[in-house]
Amino acid sequence: MQKEVVQGVAVKSDGSQAGPVGNLAGAAASASQEQFGVPLLSVEQVAQKLGVSPAWVRDHATRKQPHLKRVKVGKLLKFQPDDIDEFIKQWCQ
Repeated sequence: MQKEVVQGVAVKSDGSQAGPVGNLAGAAASASQEQFGVPLLSVEQVAQKLGVSPAWVRDHATRKQPHLKRVKVGKLLKFQPDDIDEFIKQWCQ
């Protein structure tokens, strides 16, 4: 079965995806954004939206409570806008 690379994702000859190829965090992030139709937010964007520092966002995305849901793309932390909106509803009253 042959594989072809399309936007950093290996595609088998039957058309199914075989997964990310190599170190392609950027390609994987853009592929997930295209798949779900909603751009993921960066640490800095979430910090601005919540009115906190980027360090606070990183801490609460990785270990502290209240916990921010995150998506890891390689070493990058990304956030779905709906998860951040839910966090605001739950914790920022």
